[in-house]
Amino acid sequence: MRFLNYILTFSVILAFCFNANAQRSKINRADRLMGQHNYAAAIDIYLGILDKGNDDDATIGIAECYRRIGNPDETEYWYGLVSRMPNAPQKSWLYYAQALQRNGKYNEAKTWAEKYVSQIEPNNTQAMWLIKSCEEDVVQDLRASGKLYKVTPVDEINTENDEFSPAYFKNDLVFVSARDRKASTKRFNRWSEEKDKPFTEIYTSKRNQVGDPDDYIYNYGKVEKFSKSLSSEYHDGPLSFNAEFNEIYYTRSNMGKSDDNIIRLKVYQSKGQPSKYSSPRSLPFNSDEYSVLHPSLSDDGEMLFFASDMPGGFGGYDLYASYLEDGRWSPPVNLGPTVNTEGNEVFPFHHESGVLYFASNGLVGMGG
Repeated sequence: MRFLNYILTFSVILAFCFNANAQRSKINRADRLMGQHNYAAAIDIYLGILDKGNDDDATIGIAECYRRIGNPDETEYWYGLVSRMPNAPQKSWLYYAQALQRNGKYNEAKTWAEKYVSQIEPNNTQAMWLIKSCEEDVVQDLRASGKLYKVTPVDEINTENDEFSPAYFKNDLVFVSARDRKASTKRFNRWSEEKDKPFTEIYTSKRNQVGDPDDYIYNYGKVEKFSKSLSSEYHDGPLSFNAEFNEIYYTRSNMGKSDDNIIRLKVYQSKGQPSKYSSPRSLPFNSDEYSVLHPSLSDDGEMLFFASDMPGGFGGYDLYASYLEDGRWSPPVNLGPTVNTEGNEVFPFHHESGVLYFASNGLVGMGG
């Protein structure tokens, strides 16, 4: 009888150990997929684990996947769960506060950011900027300034997919979109919670001015691929033209092999016209080990601004400038702490007036 009890006890322990190992193996696989930016597949595995019971690692994994994808609603929900765990990861309170801010819940966001600063990282500039952004007078000022502009969606161009980074090519509008699902049957964008989301491509639409010279609008024509000679197998765009419209700088997926097997982004240059551009030329500061993206050429063609997560920056993505010297682009110069923060600075646009516009999640703002 004792022997039988021993066998039963041993079997229960063995089954428990087997299930625990299987669970750990699934977590490790999902973590690897997240590290490869295959977020949709990682989320599926994490959710499958949670279907069988609570698991803190799976919950944390889902929250982080949605944060990296940029889904504020799901990030708020999942990091809300993570933030209330007894042993929550240190950054979870900050990430939760950021999601709350993006969703317009400024008082809650401020509370969690203050909690993060007071208990975890007193000198974190992202958290301190977030607290400042959520103060009532700042929120009201930002809302008031937003009313100075009328924003109208371009219905002739917009779809349920992503459309972003517009630029002018002579009198036409050029933009980036992930809309061509027919061309993506064998290749899909992993940087998404959608399993079948296509990679981005460059499109164009002719614009026509309608109305009086002092009171007019633009109508937009049929959307078409901008240039077949610029299309690649993976991400294309954003882009920037020179003043003569015979030279283009654009972001493209880097198919070189990096040490961690992650496909990053590079900036390329081509010359010519949409009917026939020259073969893409990789700029000298590109690398297989970090991304270079979002080029913006100055009006005189002498400065190129871009974003990069190259080593030595202030945060995630920083803004850099390279200068054309004797026909060659100089080593990039970080724009410094006046511009760059511990967060991400991306999508620079150099206006002909000399003003540099850019997006940041490390400065005062309403989130997003």
